Amino acid sequence: MQNTRIAFSLSEREFSSIDEFRKRANTAVLTIMFTDIQGFTALTENKGENYVHMLHEAHDKILVDTIEQDGDGIVIKFIGDSIMAVFAEPTAAVRKALLIQERLSLFNSQNPGIDTIMVRIGLHMGQTVIENKIQTDLFGRHVNKASRIESLASGGHIYLSYPVFDSVKGWLMDIPNAESRLHGSYYLKGIEKPEEIYEIWDKQITTPEPPKNARKLSSVSSKKIIVVSVILLAILLAVFGFSYRQQLLSAKRTNTDATQITNQQENELIATEPENTEKKIAATDKHESNADTMTSAPNKSVPNTINTIPEVYFLGMIAREPILDFDTPLAVTLENETQGLKKSINDISIGKHVIHYVVSYMVRYYAEFDVKPGKNVIQIAFKQSYLPGADIHYNLSTDGPNEKTSKQQGTYFLYDRKTKKRIDYDGSINVSVKGVKAESGKVAFFISYEVLLNGAEIAKKNISIESDPLSTEWVRLPRQVLHSEGDHLYFIQYEHIGETIQVSVGASFKD
Repeated sequence: MQNTRIAFSLSEREFSSIDEFRKRANTAVLTIMFTDIQGFTALTENKGENYVHMLHEAHDKILVDTIEQDGDGIVIKFIGDSIMAVFAEPTAAVRKALLIQERLSLFNSQNPGIDTIMVRIGLHMGQTVIENKIQTDLFGRHVNKASRIESLASGGHIYLSYPVFDSVKGWLMDIPNAESRLHGSYYLKGIEKPEEIYEIWDKQITTPEPPKNARKLSSVSSKKIIVVSVILLAILLAVFGFSYRQQLLSAKRTNTDATQITNQQENELIATEPENTEKKIAATDKHESNADTMTSAPNKSVPNTINTIPEVYFLGMIAREPILDFDTPLAVTLENETQGLKKSINDISIGKHVIHYVVSYMVRYYAEFDVKPGKNVIQIAFKQSYLPGADIHYNLSTDGPNEKTSKQQGTYFLYDRKTKKRIDYDGSINVSVKGVKAESGKVAFFISYEVLLNGAEIAKKNISIESDPLSTEWVRLPRQVLHSEGDHLYFIQYEHIGETIQVSVGASFKD
């Protein structure tokens, strides 16, 4: 089944399982795992259904037990000999992927009399929730990408997209025997933009292997971009130089004309006093000296037209769509694949700069760096800024207490757009929801919340809502902004149906 994928759809129950899982983890970002057994179709044809069924059971037990152990992940769907699972944390997904390969390797060594089970794994992560609701189309795109990444791998290998690798690269450094490598950018079937493909592996089990039968983004493309950039730069310099020479010639003509007028006026004045021939000679000498000075002066003030724009190269630049200084998309070309060295196509001025990229409305990664004159090779170290948020899903008819509470506290940081200085924040959110049956037969929900920012109260309120217990449609209240500051804001939003209410109080980046 290499490079193919069975069309699939998720049932309402499967989507509900995913949504409940991510709510328990309080996350809007999910990591999706796709697995596939290499050569399973041929095995079915050659060994018969009973043999394959036995092998399949062993495979399923190892993978399902590993994925769902400790509640780190949940298996959503079996698609032929493939498994789709989701994780709340990318480190958990990567840890389980390595553990799957380790346990399969052990199983294969302990069962030499049966065929080796070789599983390829693909991982991708991204935001799947908007306004506290999982978006089927958004989730579907991430699932599709995870599936395509898995299809590039051979059995026994684990491929990652850049968001997953970026989130786990620090963690990987502390894992014994774990190694990683960037294979380059590859085109995925049905996806326009190429994707950077990373591999992780246990060096005691396997060795890395680049994708086969996949179209790689050619380095020639990068070279063409550089050549075009150089040509454009040369044209700009030529235009600037021509414009500057024209200005110099114009200034010279103006100065010469002024000198001629002055000479004429003084000569006429001297001519009225013929007896003063010495003054005339002195005046002539004086203007010859001035003319020499005026001719040579512009040469002393001509600026150096040699390109002084710094060259900027990055190491560790794995962000897919980085933004330079908050507003400008940063374009880079791959200079050295082995080193992961990338060159900026953007002109970056001398001084302090900030790069960020977006994971979700609650998560950004930032890196700051300084550019000096000349050539700069900068090791980029991204740091995560995770905004706080509290969600409550409350159902009055469910057995248990008639009140639910959620308390969230977190430190995070932003940057001032003008000064590019880091600003640290401490956000704290307390939310409670309870419900009662009113005498009218309606359900009364009571929401209470308090939000603190750096120890100061920025929002506090009690809200009461009535709901028809027989209603079959959600009543959604638009998001209300509680506080706005810099690049982020705090909000509350809620929706209810019958005896159920969903309340979210949290922070969000503005864009």
